[in-house]
Amino acid sequence: MENLVVERPFLWDYLTEVKKPIVLYGMGNGADRIIDACDKRDIPINAVFASDEFVRGQTYRGNLVMPYEEAKERYGDMIILVAFGTHDPEVMARIRQLGEEQELYQPCLDFVSGTPYTQVLFDVQSEGLRNAYDMLADDLSRKTFKNILNFKITGDPQYLYDCEVPRDKSIYTDLLRLTNHEMVVDAGAYDGDTVHELYDAVGGWKFLMAFEPDPHNFRKLERNTQQYKGVRCVNSAIGAMNGWIDFAIAEGRQSHVSEDGKPVHLYSIDKMAPSATYIKMDVEGSELQGLHGAQTVIRGNSPRLNIAAYHHHDDLFEIPLYISSMNKKYKVYLRHFPCLPDWDTCYFFV
Repeated sequence: MENLVVERPFLWDYLTEVKKPIVLYGMGNGADRIIDACDKRDIPINAVFASDEFVRGQTYRGNLVMPYEEAKERYGDMIILVAFGTHDPEVMARIRQLGEEQELYQPCLDFVSGTPYTQVLFDVQSEGLRNAYDMLADDLSRKTFKNILNFKITGDPQYLYDCEVPRDKSIYTDLLRLTNHEMVVDAGAYDGDTVHELYDAVGGWKFLMAFEPDPHNFRKLERNTQQYKGVRCVNSAIGAMNGWIDFAIAEGRQSHVSEDGKPVHLYSIDKMAPSATYIKMDVEGSELQGLHGAQTVIRGNSPRLNIAAYHHHDDLFEIPLYISSMNKKYKVYLRHFPCLPDWDTCYFFV
């Protein structure tokens, strides 16, 4: 697959050999996962730094948390590992600036499991990646696929900068070619942000069913969409069949399916929305299960699809291959919207 990937070492191999001090930018779950991955490989973390407003003389995993300027004074030329995700333009600009001053990477970890992307995993995926790449319908999709893959390998955010596109109305009007007469499923509707996006782009719908399992998000969803006609909000997850599933409730977008969670309703799109003409799915790593529960709709209706492709390392190839196995009529597009790491990456099937 030499034409899909660059001749650069995998980040985790590189970090085991590098002589520069390694400094972590950020704290929390992402930092824990990176530190754990480094510990398994005997990669030392020399320090942790954070934005000035988060530095209060605290320690994190045995490291004093300091401002960047102090870390720079102590360590000089260093490697920065970014340990959090963001859509915020100001924060992204700050990371770009740091990348101009220092050698900077953002380790690509599986969103759900925290598994690093390694040479072994890439070798296992190679055939699937090639087959998925060959399905793509335009040059931008092919460039995006290559850049996402190379970002996974190297952790270099420049690959993401070089393929990102604005998240604007053209996604709905030009790429998906939606109208205000669609039968819409918004699976993983969060607080209604993508319902707003769709309305702003096309002016409405024939009917919209918004699924959100997290009760906190669901209350926001109901409140934020009450001004729209033809909307039904459903407090449930989507999956392969109707039933129940254990779901870990968290703040914001971090809720996910978990054996340690609380039971929530589970519905299939085939049962709930058999006439869907547009399906958006961003369900924290359960996309393949949700697609399995939409087989009849996908085969029979060929609804346009907007599917998140960043929760699992395998999503980059498994999602298009699975949908193609159900319906070969689709043209397949891949887009990455401004975000670090590669979280806001979606497949579109038209």
